[in-house]
Amino acid sequence: HEISTILQRQQHRVRYSESVEIGSVIFSVSGVAFILAETQDLLMTGEEQFFKRIQKFINIHRNSFLVLSAALHGPEEWNVMFRVQRRY
Repeated sequence: HEISTILQRQQHRVRYSESVEIGSVIFSVSGVAFILAETQDLLMTGEEQFFKRIQKFINIHRNSFLVLSAALHGPEEWNVMFRVQRRY
């Protein structure tokens, strides 16, 4: 919810919905959607499940972006980013 606090400070209207993917930020006026994820999500849940989540998001939101973050940028994290980039 840190991101929602930042957006509210910038005078953006923030709403929550059960039907929206967890970790997503959607700007309804412009139609731009972001899904926030960490490399650890992929490492913990498995690649296919992670990619299904991203693909579902892309199918719903045409103007969508993935924001992939990592606390550490070691070889494993770089490999995750490379696999995501190669796939999409």
